[in-house]
Amino acid sequence: MNLTSLTSADFKNIVKLLGNKEALQQRIAAIDRELAQFGSSAAAPAAPTRGRKRGRPAKRRPRGQIKETIIGLVKGAGKNGLTVREAARRLGVNAQRMYVWFGSTGKKVKQIKKTAPGTYAWVE
Repeated sequence: MNLTSLTSADFKNIVKLLGNKEALQQRIAAIDRELAQFGSSAAAPAAPTRGRKRGRPAKRRPRGQIKETIIGLVKGAGKNGLTVREAARRLGVNAQRMYVWFGSTGKKVKQIKKTAPGTYAWVE
């Protein structure tokens, strides 16, 4: 658009639009200040993030309940055992979390034995 071709009506319209824009920016700033009083991080401008997808947080289970649940799954799997991915699918958790559990907590349970790569069975 060429500035020499603008009419006075165009300038009035531009001034009106800029006024509306400034008023909206002031309202947003006021809302941000109110949110900041609550200690909310929502006042911060949205920026792309990497890592975990945002969504509903996972439901927390009471301490020790996941251990009892996994032991029940491994016991019920029989002699062939249960793969880590299958246990994760049944519990609705990330498979990596299950690998960590079997490598740390599961190692402390004497009856849980590794029968194949990524497969664990209950051995009495």
